[in-house]
Amino acid sequence: MSKIFNGKKYGSNWESIGFELNHSRTKDSEGVDIIGFLLIDRHRIPITWTEASRITQELDDGKYTYNVAKRLGLLGNPMKAKNIIRV
Repeated sequence: MSKIFNGKKYGSNWESIGFELNHSRTKDSEGVDIIGFLLIDRHRIPITWTEASRITQELDDGKYTYNVAKRLGLLGNPMKAKNIIRV
């Protein structure tokens, strides 16, 4: 018997995070192609290729910073955790 999947145990937004491909050839205000839409909760945010790359980089850096701060015992002190830099 299989268990019923509960996405809520991964976070309140886990089940609502997604990506929707932009099937039309629309551009943003600067004339850059919108590749799709980032979906979080009830938000549908149009993003370009470079914005998608930036989002990925920022989230990877955030996960790394969290892990280092946790291992060093800095999570309760924002002033110390702020100074962790990914090399």
